[in-house]
Amino acid sequence: MDAPASPLGHPARIDQVRAYYARQNMAVDIDPLGDARSFQLDLRSTPLSARVGLGGGSATAHVARRSPALAARAGIDAVLLARFSQPFAYTCGPLSHAAFAPGDTLIALMDAAFECIHPSAGTLQTLWVQRAALPALLGGPALRIGASAHLDLLFGYAAHLQRQGALDAALAGQAAQHLTDLLALGLGARGDTAAQARL
Repeated sequence: MDAPASPLGHPARIDQVRAYYARQNMAVDIDPLGDARSFQLDLRSTPLSARVGLGGGSATAHVARRSPALAARAGIDAVLLARFSQPFAYTCGPLSHAAFAPGDTLIALMDAAFECIHPSAGTLQTLWVQRAALPALLGGPALRIGASAHLDLLFGYAAHLQRQGALDAALAGQAAQHLTDLLALGLGARGDTAAQARL
């Protein structure tokens, strides 16, 4: 999906962006921090398969929230991974104003209530995977993972795929499986799940 960019912070433009995310897409409310006239948001999403998609882009300082009411109707049974180029704070479940540094990875359920504060402009990279593809690997609604070779490789691979542009269905499906395997290993998969991922 292509999200509408907001090069100007005109209230009508901000309302359009908020409506897109809150009511049509991610069940998320977005509010700019600071001068709304300088607010910018340019995020894009690329599905690889029915179970895996990539995203990312840039944003100026903002707060993103999913209220319990929005979470109740989100209907997105997937796990989101996100990295931001600047420090940010995230609250969800056991994470209360948890501080994230560049290179940290946020892993969160896409139907959970949360608040995320981005105090400065930066670039965002995301990956979503259907929860069914990651059985028993996420023990709560959200967690923070620091330096991880598997996740560095995963995000590097994801960035390369986005630079490649459109892939045919067979290659896109194969890439989606590669990303799922790297994620399983990055989350500490064991036994048959880990053995299958290493193949």
